[in-house]
Amino acid sequence: MALVVVDTDILIDYSRQAARLDPVLRELMGDGMLAITAISVFELEQGFRRPEDRIRLSVFLEALPILQLDKAAAVKAGEVSRALAATGQNLALGDLLIAGIVLSHSGILLTRNIRHFSRIPGLRLFGPE
Repeated sequence: MALVVVDTDILIDYSRQAARLDPVLRELMGDGMLAITAISVFELEQGFRRPEDRIRLSVFLEALPILQLDKAAAVKAGEVSRALAATGQNLALGDLLIAGIVLSHSGILLTRNIRHFSRIPGLRLFGPE
């Protein structure tokens, strides 16, 4: 099984105790097949303000490997950006960087935003539903 990289939106749901997501996350974590990107860590740190959310986030992040934006990921993100621009499309910088990291690790992105990320050629997606 490929590495599954959890997107920011999934962790926002987790912070809100969306119980239907817990079994999916727990199974992937237990198998050592779940990771998060440094970009998502930034987005979560930026947005989580309530103390209970910050505690839950901290505990969750301690259990996950954090994939960094390295040269390979940056190159992939640039390729994705150019490919989308050639068709008149664009994505937010954070999403491009997340996609580049996932692609550079030959991973699968676990996201609730399948339609949004499905525009990226070669990016494998998995949704919680």
